[in-house]
Amino acid sequence: MKQEINYSRYVDRYIDGVMSVNEKIWFEKELKDNNKLQSEIDMQQKIEKVLSDQDTLNLQTQLDEIYLKTYRPWRKTITFPKVKRKSIYIISSLAASVVMISFILFAGIKKSSSTASLYAEYYQPAEINMSFRTAEDIVDSDLRSAMSYYENKEYSKAIVLFEKILETDNSRIGLNLYSGISRMEIQQYAEANNNFKRIIDHKANAFLESAEWYLGLCYLMTSENDKAREVFNKIASTNGYYRKDARRILKKIE
Repeated sequence: MKQEINYSRYVDRYIDGVMSVNEKIWFEKELKDNNKLQSEIDMQQKIEKVLSDQDTLNLQTQLDEIYLKTYRPWRKTITFPKVKRKSIYIISSLAASVVMISFILFAGIKKSSSTASLYAEYYQPAEINMSFRTAEDIVDSDLRSAMSYYENKEYSKAIVLFEKILETDNSRIGLNLYSGISRMEIQQYAEANNNFKRIIDHKANAFLESAEWYLGLCYLMTSENDKAREVFNKIASTNGYYRKDARRILKKIE
């Protein structure tokens, strides 16, 4: 069953123009055949336009007040023509309504967007560890193919083979790291968590720190910020490779 993509976290990044080239190409391809996503983009753009118009109106009002106080101090009251006052009332009411609607509809999107941006800033897939390139592993056709798929970014195919190997030999605990990262690449964050937790439960292995790091990033993308903080606090308290990045993330998590 194909997992439905949560596009909401990409909407603000696309409208704000902060996507990478590859991410934008992918998103616009998805946008082309997705009417629901197109409607969401259109609505967000209309909201931002109305808010921009309201900002202009507020600026004009402030300039009018400064003019009246500076050059016409004898005027104690301001009487607008009925049509103008009515127009201002309609625009203000519309803007207020749009602000309320946008807050309700996009509060979750804003939060997701911020965590997605944080994730994009710090996430990088790990390279294949040299320990898997021994003479013994070279003759293992499944592992050789899995590594090839991983390095060629064919992550769905890589997952199938990594999990096949783990089913027959769970002592190769490190393969969970690459299977988990492959799942992250296709946005299967909950499933990736299971791979990383296997490594963490194993405790004494060379992949422990990396598993904790990627687990924390997965928690960001599943909006489990409390769990993410717990993981990154643990990493930050060590002398490991990821400690500085973990401390930076902790300062940015909402």
